[in-house]
Amino acid sequence: MTAVNRSRTLGGELRPRRSLQIPPEVDAQSLTPFARRGQELHYSLCAFVRGGRSIMVEKPLRGTIFLSHTRQNKDFVEQVLTALDVSNTFYDTKTIAPGQSTIEAMKSAVGTAAVFVLFHSERFKSDWVNFEKDLAEVQRIASPASKVLVCPIDGATYASLPEWMKRFMTATEAFRPNDIARTINYLYRASLAEIDRPPPPHPGREKLKREISLAIMRHTATTGKPLSALVLTGVQGMGRGTLAAELVTEAYRGMRPGGPVFDIAPSGDAVDWHLRLFEDLSGSLSDADAAAQIEAFNGLEATAQAQVLLSSLRHWGDLNQVVTIRHRWGLRDKGHALRPWLAALLEALAAEPSIRLILISERQLPRVQLSAIENVKQFSLEELDDETIQFILTDRIAPRYLDVQRLPSLAAQIKGHPATANYSAYLVNGGRSIESLVINSDPVRAYQDLILAEIFDADVLSIIQKKILKLLSWFPKLSTQMIASVLNEQDRKTLAEELWELNEFSLIDQAESGKYKAPAVVSSTYRRRETDFDQEVFSEISRVLIEQFEHNELDYDLIDSLVVAVVSSGVELSERLLSSLTVARLEPVIEREYFEGIAASRGEDVRLHFQRCSSLAALAMWMPTSDDSLENVLFYGADASVRSGSYPSEMIALMREKGFLSADFIEASYLYHMKRDFEKAARVLSSSLSATGFRLRNVRLLTRIYLRSGQFPLALDTLAKVPEARLLRDTGLVMMKVKALRGTRNRPEAERLLSGLRNAADEYGDYALYQASAGLRAGRYNEALTWIEKARKSPRANQAAISLLQCACEIESGDNSSLATTVALARSMNRDSDALQLQARAALVGGDWRSAEGYITQVKTKDWFDLNINLRVLEAKLADPATLRDPVAIRDAKAAREDLLRQAADAVEGSSFA
Repeated sequence: MTAVNRSRTLGGELRPRRSLQIPPEVDAQSLTPFARRGQELHYSLCAFVRGGRSIMVEKPLRGTIFLSHTRQNKDFVEQVLTALDVSNTFYDTKTIAPGQSTIEAMKSAVGTAAVFVLFHSERFKSDWVNFEKDLAEVQRIASPASKVLVCPIDGATYASLPEWMKRFMTATEAFRPNDIARTINYLYRASLAEIDRPPPPHPGREKLKREISLAIMRHTATTGKPLSALVLTGVQGMGRGTLAAELVTEAYRGMRPGGPVFDIAPSGDAVDWHLRLFEDLSGSLSDADAAAQIEAFNGLEATAQAQVLLSSLRHWGDLNQVVTIRHRWGLRDKGHALRPWLAALLEALAAEPSIRLILISERQLPRVQLSAIENVKQFSLEELDDETIQFILTDRIAPRYLDVQRLPSLAAQIKGHPATANYSAYLVNGGRSIESLVINSDPVRAYQDLILAEIFDADVLSIIQKKILKLLSWFPKLSTQMIASVLNEQDRKTLAEELWELNEFSLIDQAESGKYKAPAVVSSTYRRRETDFDQEVFSEISRVLIEQFEHNELDYDLIDSLVVAVVSSGVELSERLLSSLTVARLEPVIEREYFEGIAASRGEDVRLHFQRCSSLAALAMWMPTSDDSLENVLFYGADASVRSGSYPSEMIALMREKGFLSADFIEASYLYHMKRDFEKAARVLSSSLSATGFRLRNVRLLTRIYLRSGQFPLALDTLAKVPEARLLRDTGLVMMKVKALRGTRNRPEAERLLSGLRNAADEYGDYALYQASAGLRAGRYNEALTWIEKARKSPRANQAAISLLQCACEIESGDNSSLATTVALARSMNRDSDALQLQARAALVGGDWRSAEGYITQVKTKDWFDLNINLRVLEAKLADPATLRDPVAIRDAKAAREDLLRQAADAVEGSSFA
């Protein structure tokens, strides 16, 4: 083969390249890919040229970290190694796989290196290190994305480096082992990013990033001194850390990247800063050393503590690196003042032009005090708008899973919270459809609850702050005067301090008009956590707002709060108020009431929210708006009406007049849930399956109808309308297919599908619910309750269905404590048959078969569990002395039992619950 002394870049163009001088004892044919070491490697072809012939080797697009050093520097290098991921780091002979030669391993490792690190020493020479440097030169040519880091040791300089390496003299002897490790990790991530794709953008923060960058430049230009510290505040998950990382590389371009990021305990103090910085610079501390440091540091005055911290920070100032510190709450006192040591530190930084800090906090630092410290600027990260959230979802979700039509609905539930958007994208890419997240947003809400749990659960909010937060979580905007009137708070100064405290925790925001509001992610989470509904407070707000409106004193900016207050208190909306509203004003309130009803765990709350939703949707019916918005409003209102037990005749008529496909689903839902007319509901849904809209939702409901009525072949035919790959991503649909297959006696195929769910992520809890139902059928109640607990932990699980199944298991175990509340919950959901079954079960377990018979005979269409209870009632009846002396009663009971046994043989297993 003719030697080709050039290679192809990733873009495909040809360019000249140098040959590599390899020692004669090295066999070029031994070049093989390096061991994968825990990560998937993607390979591309490159030419390796030697002595007049081309040798083709595989080169990974993802690589390793290669540490080149002499044995004399081993101790120092091992200190660096402790801060690296050893699974992708080639260090020495310990890294070589069994049976692999040293030369083979070395060449393979350098040939796949994303980062080549040379610990450069002039005192100690090594032929192996020289060979590794030659290999690295070829690797750099073959893969321009690979990085090189030179770390000088023992006074070494760039002069003794090969010519091609001199421009990579990045570290200095001032770098400590942790500094070197951080730089290596930074270069490693940069290498992979260049190969795969650029790092994802940070949408929605472009304007803020420009504002901060300009503030940094202007401050230096106007004062002649650099800006020492940036403070980034906001609710957890708003992207403060991401923004900080981008600022380090974009706003501080003249500084070395790869600076440290320290996490301090949420309520930590100066001593926690000291221990974290000291340990990073000096190495791990023993218990005795830590105790000694704590005692000595706490004995210092605040100004002396600041000086100690300053001494540590100077190290990274000398390295020209930005230091990022995450400290959630502890930068200020309970009052409105900085911690004394922090105030002293920030003031001292004015005389330290080389030190740059980025502080990430959930509590805003006191503005008055910061205004007196010129070298510090504070910026807050607010919630993002829905369009930006849609952009994030579009960027993060794989195109094959993207449902553009449902994207706006999902974005609205994310509440402007970028971390939730990333989590939702993760769920969708993992196989959960966007539509399923819109229909059941429990995973989204559960994630947000987890994010904000710490601040709500911690004892940091006063009683009046909790009341304020409750008000602002329900009402979009309220003025200080309005809050004071409702809370009967006469001391405006105290109220202002409480409001500022909440503002500084980023739990509320103050608009330019002076009114306060809670970020959407905070208000939705707080409403779920604080479920007590204070009717008196709502009535009072309604009274004040209506009074202001009637006297032409209401700021139109408060119209949304007025609507919520009026609807919440049960007062009719006046004609004058209606004329001031648009569908755009009502739609968010309607949607919020609908999802509050879905998430409610108490029967009275379910009815309350659904009735409000339906009433508001009725008001919006004839307001001018787009068809998209109108269909959205009518669907929520009509479905809420069905769930609260009423037939939304006017809404359905308008939906049909407009040609909205959602009308068939609402009609069938009413026929199925309320009228129990399975045949007619199936006809309505079957006619709409040929249309494109609402297909998955219609398939789900139609399959449920066929299962409940024992028409298993039709259930399978309906499920076949969903592509197999899409069906297998939805555990609910898979469980429906399992039940349908069991109904057709195709148990092998049902077991195959079921076994596929055993190790799958049971997001909906369907598998756990199925196993719990099986335990209930078999009388293994403790086992069933164990599965129920597992189902409870599933982020998308139907908590109402779980409550029904749990109550049944508890009743069979002799515990009726949850019967009353569960029956109320079932009735609020219009599941009267389930309520009657639970009451019959409790009576039967209590030995009162007559009452049990009275309850169960009211269930007109029975599933397997209903039939099972009825059979047990008949068995108890046949054992009753009064029946045994009545031949007619015995005959009728036995005939009824035979009929029930025939029905049970064809009934779907557990459709009441799972």
